Amino acid sequence: MMDVIFDDRIHRSKSPEQLEQEAYEAEIDEARWAGEKSGKNKKARETAIELAKIGMEEKVIARVLKVSITQVESWLQMEKIR
Repeated sequence: MMDVIFDDRIHRSKSPEQLEQEAYEAEIDEARWAGEKSGKNKKARETAIELAKIGMEEKVIARVLKVSITQVESWLQMEKIR
């Protein structure tokens, strides 16, 4: 309970500018996280396609890339591989 009271006092003591800056920084962090996730997904897709082209099985690709086999199958179908 004291944590909540303490946090509330800190929150109320911040200026509107400080609160706005914190909100902005939170949005930047969220955008950065989304971008990193998107980039990792794109790289995994590219890798899956290349591994399939050299004959690796979907099941093995999924395990190596730590994604679902359904995801690998979807990527390969989009590229018309197999």
